[in-house]
Amino acid sequence: MRYLLVFLAFLVSCSDFERENPLDPKAVNYIDGELPPQDGSSSSVTGGGDSSSSGKGSSSSVGGLSSSLGSSSSVAGQNSSSSAGGSSSSVVNSSSSSIGNSSIEFGALEYEGYTYKTVKIGTQWWFAENLNYDALGSRCYNDVDDNCTKYGRLYDWAMAMDIDWTYNTLSYNGTAQRGICPEGWRIPSNTDWDKLFRYVDGNTSTSSPYMSSIAGGKLKATNLWISNGNGTDDFGFSALPGGYGYYNSNYELKFSAVSSYGRWWSANQDDCNEELMCEKAYYRVMCECDNFGSYGNIEKTRLYSVRCVKD
Repeated sequence: MRYLLVFLAFLVSCSDFERENPLDPKAVNYIDGELPPQDGSSSSVTGGGDSSSSGKGSSSSVGGLSSSLGSSSSVAGQNSSSSAGGSSSSVVNSSSSSIGNSSIEFGALEYEGYTYKTVKIGTQWWFAENLNYDALGSRCYNDVDDNCTKYGRLYDWAMAMDIDWTYNTLSYNGTAQRGICPEGWRIPSNTDWDKLFRYVDGNTSTSSPYMSSIAGGKLKATNLWISNGNGTDDFGFSALPGGYGYYNSNYELKFSAVSSYGRWWSANQDDCNEELMCEKAYYRVMCECDNFGSYGNIEKTRLYSVRCVKD
């Protein structure tokens, strides 16, 4: 009996290792993998389609608050005069609070008719909600308006950067890091995300992009994640599992992984070549399956969530 118990304990430890090691291609939660589409169709992305059809659903409040993948990258600059540049935004108020062992400062920002909750984490100000700006081509998950209310809207990379859709396949070297964020805010770069993850887990590593084994658990919202995957939301970031959109081999837009995965664009491109082709960009990801705050690079035509960070 004693030997049987030892053997069973060994099996459990191996299972836990596979589940908690997203850099292992054999792991259940391998970070470069994709969840099967909810409708059972293939989740392969061919890079086709510009996802420029009109988005459905009106702007509304966002609820729900309570692998090395290559080192080459480029990031768009700042201070873009984009179409979002004419949008109005204003600071409403700010207040201090305490969540867990962290001193948190909250604020509010009115943008395009909706007041977003903001939070200061370390020296950075972040949106504490997914962006729900009704950019041309943005979508609600499964084209259901209520999902925009709950999770915010989904955007391809060029859409998030507020640049021409052709830059979903071409290298962009312009100055549009602000993207669809309000004036004074921007689409976060890998450096911005790295700084957030390092502050949350207290790591002083200089690697970039940076992956944290605990940041996801501390940044995820305390509800809406399935399979006991809710976070502790220690810093008021309230990361939401908004899922994502992708184009299948027939160039049909499909949606997958709502309530299981949250994925947010980075301003950094990747996989650019001498012919100026550049079909991939970086993103950050959290999963119901573990506490990781990690990263990946993927075709720019994917539809992911957006968080804004203050300049």
